Amino acid sequence: MVKEASVDEWTSTLNMHFLEKKQESGWNLVEPSLRLASMHRIIKKAGAERVSLSAASELGKALYEMGVRISAEAVDYAKHSGRKTVKARDVEIAVRKLVERKRGIANM
Repeated sequence: MVKEASVDEWTSTLNMHFLEKKQESGWNLVEPSLRLASMHRIIKKAGAERVSLSAASELGKALYEMGVRISAEAVDYAKHSGRKTVKARDVEIAVRKLVERKRGIANM
């Protein structure tokens, strides 16, 4: 009987696989906080049967870029409110505003 691996074991194994591939090919991780294994898991959760390393990397780059844009917008809202601390509400507003802008551009 085959033992089913826990999510932590699977994630650890996948991260080691990606790190080995990086060392073999000089391939870079997206950002230290955006692990390729996480990107792989997101794509799999969306329904993919298989995910290439380049697909996981591209998703990581896109999410990182979007995260930076959202964060910058949230910082602006916090400053506008006279605060140094970015709160969840600032991020929520930033996401909503960026999505609205994107929709406005798409409808032009």
